[in-house]
Amino acid sequence: DPQPYGLTVMGASLAFAATTTARGIDLWVVNSAATASPPAATSVEVRAGTASAWPSDLAVMDGVAYFAATDGPATSPQRQLWSLDDTNGTNTLTVHGFTDPDQITAGVRSVTFTACDGNNVRQLYEYYPVSAKGPGVNRTEVLNMNTSIAGATVHDLTLVGLDLWFGATDSQGDVAYKLRAAGPFTGGQRVIPV
Repeated sequence: DPQPYGLTVMGASLAFAATTTARGIDLWVVNSAATASPPAATSVEVRAGTASAWPSDLAVMDGVAYFAATDGPATSPQRQLWSLDDTNGTNTLTVHGFTDPDQITAGVRSVTFTACDGNNVRQLYEYYPVSAKGPGVNRTEVLNMNTSIAGATVHDLTLVGLDLWFGATDSQGDVAYKLRAAGPFTGGQRVIPV
């Protein structure tokens, strides 16, 4: 029983996680433009063999799916941020690092998620990938909110229009915040308590 989950549309393809005895829980892609009827699912095989990669939190930006998964000892035994680009039908898989990414949310120009830093403290990150739709370089920003929520537990990332809303729990309680969609950080306050 494959038990598919995380079905996510990425252009003309559908990405999802599913279980098989040959591959464990891994990422699969069905290209709706394929000539076969019904179109066949192709395993992306994040983690080789029968051990599970546990892909989750699929989010799509510019036709590229971003997700959390592990490839075991090959890169890291921990979950990392990955991307799958199927725009040419080649299923190009890339690992971006970051320890234990969670709540991956795709916006217009960036992918926002939480992940653990070098001190095992969960931070809010904004990742600006190189895009076929514009020039640039892969760049990541740690969103240093203000000192009142440094080290706070960030949760419930939700995109509303171009702004990202989220909650943060610290010793003072739970507060709603808004991340203004101002593009790459150039100074000024982008994370605003509501």
